[in-house]
Amino acid sequence: MIKAIVNADKKFPILLRTVPQSPKILYYQGPLFDRLNEPTALTVAIVGSRRATRYGLDMAYEIALELSKYGIIIVSGLAEGIDAAAHKGALDGGSGTVAVLGCGLDVYYPYANKALQERIGREGVLLSEFPSGARPQGKHFPSRNRIISGLSTGVLVVEGAERSGTLITADTALSQGRDVYALPGPAGSRNTKTPHKLLRAGACLVETARDILDELGLPAHTNLSEKNKGIPSKNTPQLSADETAVLSTVVNMPKTIDKIIYETGLQCDKVSSILVLLEIQKYITRSLEGEYVSLSKQTEDLW
Repeated sequence: MIKAIVNADKKFPILLRTVPQSPKILYYQGPLFDRLNEPTALTVAIVGSRRATRYGLDMAYEIALELSKYGIIIVSGLAEGIDAAAHKGALDGGSGTVAVLGCGLDVYYPYANKALQERIGREGVLLSEFPSGARPQGKHFPSRNRIISGLSTGVLVVEGAERSGTLITADTALSQGRDVYALPGPAGSRNTKTPHKLLRAGACLVETARDILDELGLPAHTNLSEKNKGIPSKNTPQLSADETAVLSTVVNMPKTIDKIIYETGLQCDKVSSILVLLEIQKYITRSLEGEYVSLSKQTEDLW
């Protein structure tokens, strides 16, 4: 069943609420929606070319699979090629996936992904800002891309031509304060133009899922297939200055995200990303009222 949720609702995805031009309403279908705001939820987008190479398809699938085994939710746009491969890897890994559509949720587009779309509706979540019956239009997809990146703590670009929707998604992610990762490919290939351009501009080079996990500050586990859901090891990673500043605001008293932003002076997107990481590392948790509070044992270890 397709449901709708408005931006002001406390169940609206918190990462998406803080981005510029956040959608006023979302339509969704699937059991994964309520997990997006759980304290341990962590999301990474994987995007790329519709006309992908076998290398790109295999890498998108494998990276999504391994991240999903770790407990990370994969976000993409349900297009043919890289998007579809990433969704399949995420579903097979067990943590699920979010597909953001540029049409109504009752419309199959592309039709070649009909079975995949139906599976995501059963096991993950389908999202759109467009109501039922809305047909896909060219202008819908740049709008959709801001939701893909807005839902994610980071965006991995697997393949993309020099001028493509993939590059638009990466640019949008940067403007939203999200991390951008890129997978290198063969020199001179049409599909390596966008990732190589991003790498030259300073994007994080990714060859395996472990590279993304390291960037997120998540510890290694001996067996990712055990689905440890991001529970950190005893050797907790050292926090950055900004992370410490955010954590210090909730040591003595629960705070809303707006209060944390005010007290730290950091940008909304930065605070949102830090809060997600602090939650996954078990430094803080979020109350039913939406306030953040420190978990005393972890905080004592920090100080």
